[in-house]
Amino acid sequence: MTGVGTGDAILERVAGFAADLRLEDVPDAVVERTKLILLHNMGVAVAGYRSDEPALMLARETAGPARLFVDGSAAAIDAAVLANAAMMHARTQDDSQLAAQTHIGCTTLPALLALADHRDASGTALLEAMVVGYEAASAVGRAAAAAATARGFRATSVFGAFGAAAACAKLLGLSPSSVADALACAAAFGGGVNQTWVSGGEEWQYQPGVAGRNGLTAALLAERGLLGARDALEGGSGLYRAVGGDGLDAGDPAGHLGRDWMILQVTPKAYPVCAFNQAPVGLAVRLRRHTADLGEVTAVRLSMPPSQAHYPGIDSRGPFAGKGEALMSARFCVAVALSRGRVGLQDLTGPLSSTEQDLVGMIDVVSDGTLPDDAVRLEVDTAGETFALGYDPAVDAPTWDRAAAEAAFERLQPESPQSPADAAALRDLCLGIEARTSRALVEATFAPRPSSSGGATP
Repeated sequence: MTGVGTGDAILERVAGFAADLRLEDVPDAVVERTKLILLHNMGVAVAGYRSDEPALMLARETAGPARLFVDGSAAAIDAAVLANAAMMHARTQDDSQLAAQTHIGCTTLPALLALADHRDASGTALLEAMVVGYEAASAVGRAAAAAATARGFRATSVFGAFGAAAACAKLLGLSPSSVADALACAAAFGGGVNQTWVSGGEEWQYQPGVAGRNGLTAALLAERGLLGARDALEGGSGLYRAVGGDGLDAGDPAGHLGRDWMILQVTPKAYPVCAFNQAPVGLAVRLRRHTADLGEVTAVRLSMPPSQAHYPGIDSRGPFAGKGEALMSARFCVAVALSRGRVGLQDLTGPLSSTEQDLVGMIDVVSDGTLPDDAVRLEVDTAGETFALGYDPAVDAPTWDRAAAEAAFERLQPESPQSPADAAALRDLCLGIEARTSRALVEATFAPRPSSSGGATP
């Protein structure tokens, strides 16, 4: 794979789009989806707060101009990015861009908000930068995500930094040339592997924050004149060859920019499990809730497209040493959904009953090349009959409009440290962010926390 000339490099074309974009030129549907994405991710972040979370503890030991979500403590910018991203990803319920196999929200938003809070950016500037970040990460990532995943890389770690770099560069008002430098640095700084899902490690929760921190650093360095390799993607020793191999055909990743808005493909998660397990859990919950007497289950077949069936951890039988292994295992998630009629955060850490452990063992994950991308089929055999349900995203994908986004936000509130009034204020601010400021958004996440005397402190 060889590089192309100056002006035609992929990163230069992405950079030109990023630098030139103005919110008034963005379709209304894209602006609305951006605000719904903001609402979803901020709600997930607040509901993911845990005062003894290691990244939060580390951030509290620093000093600087950034502020931590919920906690409100001042911290160094890089430490705040890591902590806030860990909070947003704690439930793995943040958004997903399946085309790029990347969680763009938890890599881009914490970095962007740390910078926007420090620089007192307007809500309009925040929205504009968000659109840029989501489009850039989607464009760069979709060309190589599948190939990178097959080689053991975690796409969020590799491609999430491009969202953060582009968004932060846009907020800084960098020239097209400097945005390209920032993106080139993001290519040089990225990396991360998927072994965490199969070995019970906790790295997965921190990978997005590291990617976001790298993207922010890339933008700040570019602001100060650092030059980057413009063919950092397609060059002979560039990112695409490194993560995809010699046979990767990247096509024209930037060709759709400004026409086919990929942020419209970004989806929220209804359950705190892997994006690939959302549909299987939804089908299992539906079956459990709407079948009066499911009876004794004797066999379960879960058919998925090969890229999903073979994703690290999806077919894991356990034992499940941690939350990461549980939320990634389709066997675990479907077994819990069939048994309990739900999969909540608390279901990922508690022990399985003996019946549920047996159920995990009788679930077969089938790689079915005839299924369209993201489609699944669930067949459950019982002593009396077989139940079969399917999910086709072209037909069954739920509508994500303002009403649905607000309802999803409300469902998070029982696990949020905020009062109902504070949560409502956060919701309204996200949906009307263009009339507010980034600082107001960060402050809207704050919640009282218990003091040593048993009262509450702001």
